[in-house]
Amino acid sequence: MSLSVATSLTTKQRIVNPATTISMSANTTWRGQGSGSIVKLANGAALAADSYLVTATVGASQPRFVDLTFDGNRANQTKRIRGIVGFQVLHPMIQRCWFYDWGGSAFVISNCPGTLVSDNLVERCGRKWSGASGTQGEQGMSVLGDVAATSAFYAVGCAIDRNVVRYCGWDGINFSAPGVIVRANTVHNNGLECGTVGAAGIYWTGSGTRA
Repeated sequence: MSLSVATSLTTKQRIVNPATTISMSANTTWRGQGSGSIVKLANGAALAADSYLVTATVGASQPRFVDLTFDGNRANQTKRIRGIVGFQVLHPMIQRCWFYDWGGSAFVISNCPGTLVSDNLVERCGRKWSGASGTQGEQGMSVLGDVAATSAFYAVGCAIDRNVVRYCGWDGINFSAPGVIVRANTVHNNGLECGTVGAAGIYWTGSGTRA
């Protein structure tokens, strides 16, 4: 599966089964039409356990995912597979997407300045999974930062806005990017906590309940 800049997914569903993670190029946008544009992981997917469907890393700045549905098809997998990872890229954006039924996290954004995660629905992701180290789970989604302030990838300017995260494995939202703004999110019925804060300077105005 290869999508170029501003590629649109207008068909109702695309089944994907890459042998290795799909690598994003710089300034690439995956754009769909909301719930009618589904990227679905194939039954018994060939990806290695605990890997990601899509990876954006150093040199792939400004990856964008807009108006897409990502179906992890968890019931038909034999191993835990995650959705998207962004690592040391600038200004990634995940907006108006729906992630569901991923064995691992829907997405993990790590050390990515200027991250925008807004208006997404994340549900039934990161649920408990029996693996080599026993029964474990993962967060629904994560926006993280753990490099020094002198690094070009010191993850400032991140925002997590107006997302709904529910029925996920451990925490709903896990965030430790320095100074990330987290506001108007609905987080409920996750396995452990509504959200985990792992850095100073977090501005949190979200609300939620734990069942």
